[in-house]
Amino acid sequence: MPRVLRLAARALVTLALLAPAARAQFALDADVRRAIQGYQTGRYDAAAVELARLASNPWVTTADRAVADLYRGFCLLRLRRDSEANRALERSIVTDPALRPDPVTNAAELLEAWRRARTRVPLLQSFEVAPAEFVPGLDSAARVTLTFEVPQAERRFSALMRLLLLRSGTADTVVAWRGDEGQAPRWDGNVRGQPIAPGIWDIILEARAPGAEVVSTVRKRAEVEVLNASAQRRLPMPSAPRLLPETVSFNRVDDAAKRARIRRGLLIAAAGAALTAYSFSQAQGAIDETPKGSGQRMIVAGTYIGGVGALVWGGYTALTGWTRSYESPVAFPSTENVRRNRELRRQFVDDSTRVEERNRAFAVGRLVRLRFLEDVR
Repeated sequence: MPRVLRLAARALVTLALLAPAARAQFALDADVRRAIQGYQTGRYDAAAVELARLASNPWVTTADRAVADLYRGFCLLRLRRDSEANRALERSIVTDPALRPDPVTNAAELLEAWRRARTRVPLLQSFEVAPAEFVPGLDSAARVTLTFEVPQAERRFSALMRLLLLRSGTADTVVAWRGDEGQAPRWDGNVRGQPIAPGIWDIILEARAPGAEVVSTVRKRAEVEVLNASAQRRLPMPSAPRLLPETVSFNRVDDAAKRARIRRGLLIAAAGAALTAYSFSQAQGAIDETPKGSGQRMIVAGTYIGGVGALVWGGYTALTGWTRSYESPVAFPSTENVRRNRELRRQFVDDSTRVEERNRAFAVGRLVRLRFLEDVR
């Protein structure tokens, strides 16, 4: 009997100790509701103080703490205390990523502030790998880097973190491992620096490592990127092609030029003959009527000499026009050369683009990328 009494006494003491805590736990939901009502009625100062007290209460559940931080952030935004409000909103998102504010009872500018906070604290819904085409002949030495801050619930990263990362403070670095296509690497507590293999794409994409799980929350957008270590193997850009002439020229017999020269020579000769005949007819009168050395005799003599010269020049021009062959250059487009030049230009552009993409893969590293996607709506 005394033993039974002692057990009953212990039970009563335990109930007495737990009853206040239980009452406090049940009362917290009502306290949160009352604080939210203060926010909804415009008493932002009092509501912010009460919500801050609830968020720091050790008996508050995770869901209540997230709600308290959320509405405290809204109160602080109304009070123009933006920096404190942003910290409260981010803390609410990290505490309960599934919490969504009511779009009906909350103003649009407050919802927009919450969405911006979600952008600063992205929630990982899925992850994907966007590998570029594997470049043949690429030096396999590569380095993969992933950097972000881990939230408090680090255990939720579990095997996926261990698979991808070699922890070093908040900067996380992993060097790629060797593996055949579709083969999961063995985890031995450390990731050793080995050449990269195409199998890493399937490993990251499908999380084939045993125990790997999707991360629920990260603080920053994270990206895995292969940085190629062989930039010295850049290919030279192709030289511009030597184009073919797109017009073809040749000399053609020009009968029109031949006839024009003969006609010009005959006209000059006829004019010279007429001038010679006229000056000769005037010469006898000038000799009989004018003294020696007079101007009239000089004019007649000059006219005679000019006529003879024109006759000789015209005859020579007509004779050479008759005996010579005349040719003039003619040019026309070459359809075949135009087609060949078009093909050479297109091939040059294709080669330049291919070399530029490959050099960019060497310099930037396009083989593997891992990015976290978030839903900010």
